[in-house]
Amino acid sequence: MKLVNILVRGLPLIVASILLRLIDILNWNLATYGFSLVAIALIQSSLYFVLLDKSSKIGISLKDKYSFISIMAITWAIPIVSMAIFYIFHSGGFNFSEHWLALPMIATTLIFSFIVLNLFRTFLEKRFGLLISKLEQFKELIRRYDSQLRTAIDQIKNLKSKVSKLQERLSILTQFYQNLGKRWNLKETFSQVATMLMKLFSYQTLVIFQYDPVKMILEPVYYKSQYPYKVRNMKIKLGETVVGESVKTAKPILCRERSDSVILSREKKLFYPLFTEDKVAMVAPLSFNNSIIGAIYLGHNLRKAYDKEDLELLELISYELSLVFSFYQEYTRSRDLAITDGLTGLYTHRYFQERLKDEVARAKRYGGTLSLLMIDTDHFKRFNDTYGHPEGDKLLQRIAQFLKGTLRESDIVCRYGGDEFAVILPNTNKEDAVKIAERIREGYKVVNLPQHEVKVTFSIGVANYPIDASDKESLINVADQNLYKAKKGGRNRVVAD
Repeated sequence: MKLVNILVRGLPLIVASILLRLIDILNWNLATYGFSLVAIALIQSSLYFVLLDKSSKIGISLKDKYSFISIMAITWAIPIVSMAIFYIFHSGGFNFSEHWLALPMIATTLIFSFIVLNLFRTFLEKRFGLLISKLEQFKELIRRYDSQLRTAIDQIKNLKSKVSKLQERLSILTQFYQNLGKRWNLKETFSQVATMLMKLFSYQTLVIFQYDPVKMILEPVYYKSQYPYKVRNMKIKLGETVVGESVKTAKPILCRERSDSVILSREKKLFYPLFTEDKVAMVAPLSFNNSIIGAIYLGHNLRKAYDKEDLELLELISYELSLVFSFYQEYTRSRDLAITDGLTGLYTHRYFQERLKDEVARAKRYGGTLSLLMIDTDHFKRFNDTYGHPEGDKLLQRIAQFLKGTLRESDIVCRYGGDEFAVILPNTNKEDAVKIAERIREGYKVVNLPQHEVKVTFSIGVANYPIDASDKESLINVADQNLYKAKKGGRNRVVAD
């Protein structure tokens, strides 16, 4: 910009010097000098009129137009005055150099050049200023669109990442549902759920709570935690802790450690993860047809491990799992009805056959041992004939309660038929099986009836895999033969030969 100003302001001086030098060299006379002045005046006038005509287009104001008219008048006056001076001095004999008489023309040309070039400079400044303004606006527009484009690209990348994450999660869920119904076993189902949730969210604490409608409490039925001693005996009432609140309100909850808790209710209650080791936790209730089933709790040691989208997905999964658990409960009830004896509450003969087959196969696979007890109630027919069948049914019920209370939780007690019972003792050698049989025989001897006491005894046959048998059928036969020997030998005894 400084270079343009120097050229604009210096150009008239350069033009004037050139004209002065030409006059000095050519040594013009009066006629030539006058003719040159008039010619230059005509040319200047023409240019003035052209500029005046184009003034509206190049942005010259009305004030500038009046300046043009004044300059044009001066331009015509200068040649006349210059010629008069030239003639007077020349006629009077003065020896005055003719090039000094060209000064008026040079002054006029200098003024004209200065004005025109300044106007041209103003025109260029206006036009270039407008262009620069437009360029700045265009630059700002480009900057704005560049920012928007970058934002759009980031959004596309974020969306692409979310789509990829959703596809991965969909694949995990699809695989989970495909494997879900292969075996109707609650423990295996919980294990599949735990694996699926680990792939979807990751966690350091997982607790699946089951609701007991009688006690009105939530108890853990499955958990994976670094501190199981904190989980094992938990009992949570509705409305207590974040789990109880989630089940009570039937809404999922996302909460963080105490420094950044979430306000959940109108009373502005604050809820936190169940364990101090968890920095963030998600809870989703399990319910079906307005019936409470339980809840799922996930905890993580990273504060930003879970967000709102994770909570929404867990809510969706909890609804599906509620259906699964509800159907499983119905299946369990139906299965229990099918495999449970209606009178005694023990497993049926059919279940006994299936379970014994599985236990023998497991013992073969892992090189373990297995024992079987066949128990018969001595003189049961005589008891029925003496006291009636209703009393006989009560006796069978009392024997069943006694057996379940005496044996271990891992032992399988079944009603084999009539007054006979069968007990499967997994991972039990023959010596220990005989001890258990003796404890049963000695433990139940007297039945208190309304009018008097009746002594009840048992005859028990014992068989062991692999000592006495190599398969299910032979194991039953050996135990049954030993039972027959016990009865044949006078009853109220244990035979394991």
